[in-house]
Amino acid sequence: DSSVAPPAAYLAPERPTGTSADLYATAALACELLIGEIPAAGVAAADVLAALRRAHPAGDLRQLRALADVLAQALAVAPARRFRTASDLRQAL
Repeated sequence: DSSVAPPAAYLAPERPTGTSADLYATAALACELLIGEIPAAGVAAADVLAALRRAHPAGDLRQLRALADVLAQALAVAPARRFRTASDLRQAL
């Protein structure tokens, strides 16, 4: 078997495979790279923004707020609330 399972922190709450779960994992990785931690599923945009501001105190607040909104949507617990496609996520970024 050549497949590699991702760490549990990157798995969507519902644990399926497919686009929604992949986009969740992408957002989890982005959070880890940007703020040094992976927020819990369903994290509020305000909490992501607070972590981004701590990690990037000189960052432009408007840009950080927009990024926090995108990441929070991508980390939504309900797959239907997440971005439908990678193109949608890319456009939002």
